[in-house]
Amino acid sequence: MNKKLVVLTLLALLAPVLFFGLVSCMEKPNHNADYGPEVAVSEVQQALNELGSPDPFAIKKNEFAYHETVQVLDTQAPLVVLQEAQTITNKTETATDFIFTLVTEINEYIDGSMKSSKQESNLSLSKNPTALMMSASDDDKVIYVKQGKVNFKSMASKSEEEPTKKISYHNLRSEPVFFPIPNAVRARTDCGGLADCTRSLRAMKVMVDQVIWQTPERGQKTSYEFITSPEAPYFSFELLSCAQTWIDYEGRVISVRQCNEVKDFRKGI
Repeated sequence: MNKKLVVLTLLALLAPVLFFGLVSCMEKPNHNADYGPEVAVSEVQQALNELGSPDPFAIKKNEFAYHETVQVLDTQAPLVVLQEAQTITNKTETATDFIFTLVTEINEYIDGSMKSSKQESNLSLSKNPTALMMSASDDDKVIYVKQGKVNFKSMASKSEEEPTKKISYHNLRSEPVFFPIPNAVRARTDCGGLADCTRSLRAMKVMVDQVIWQTPERGQKTSYEFITSPEAPYFSFELLSCAQTWIDYEGRVISVRQCNEVKDFRKGI
């Protein structure tokens, strides 16, 4: 089978569950029933909540974020499958809302080559602090806006495909870390709006394994990693998000890892 076809096929199968960087500490799963210490869903959700939330009221005109999504299929070289740039080109306000103009530029790996697209959307943010709902104008295409606490949305999407199977969570790890400021940000004369480019960003990291059990003795494991930082601008708050899983393919186990990482950002003014 053509290698590129394999990549695209696996990407299609895994897209609902894969987040977005590079993970080197994830190990191949043990196909026996022991996947390590099991933890309650409530503990995982609590750890994810500790990742915090970006502040939408801190968004200003000219905020910029650039992310890359990289996929690694087994022993093949890393493949960039998505490049996304977001820019706030304007900010106005009414008596009740802030209105943002968001321009999103995308390069996406489709049918063996990168395809480009661009769209502009108007987003509204209620000034009411108890209703932090940001939505796209009805006249614009629906776009994804990161907001609120990180949750099980992506993990749950996979489990919803197989609702009759047991799902468990293992090896929960949560810790404060320091994340290197992206090189492109360091190259900016103003350090992307940061106060100090000589140190790393204060961040929080959460790692957890999800197992969807195929039989009482064996399950499919997906390892997740999330890193967020309150020092990064709103659209760069989630610095790194990764998922790695292993599937049976032609009699052997194939690893598939996909990560999204912030490569550049600039705070608005």
